[in-house]
Amino acid sequence: MNKTRAALTLMTVTVSACSLATVHTTANAAPQDCVTTTLHTGTQTVGTIATKSSSSACHGLNLTYAHRSGREHWDEYAGMYETASGWKFGASGYVLVDNGHYPVGHYVLVPDLAPGTRFSVASQDGVDTVDITH
Repeated sequence: MNKTRAALTLMTVTVSACSLATVHTTANAAPQDCVTTTLHTGTQTVGTIATKSSSSACHGLNLTYAHRSGREHWDEYAGMYETASGWKFGASGYVLVDNGHYPVGHYVLVPDLAPGTRFSVASQDGVDTVDITH
């Protein structure tokens, strides 16, 4: 009986800790008026192409998640956007980022981007997965 009670107490503590972790994650989420798009990077060139939201209050391209598989768990990322004369790199250039999740504003690849502008992300080494909040 005591073993059963101890196991139930442990389960209650574990469930409570998981609930707290969920609340913490929600508190760090991007504002609802921003849009997040998952992209695959190009190797030193344009990767997956997306369009800057016209309804978003976010002004730039914020890298909020990065994942590079393989031995090294980091890469350098640069935001790119399309102009009438072709694709341009953002003012931030390449930024070194470890795998992980980041808050809006931590890694801004392109500081300001007009709504409706097509954009992408380049990486230095291989095709990676990134979330861009814009």
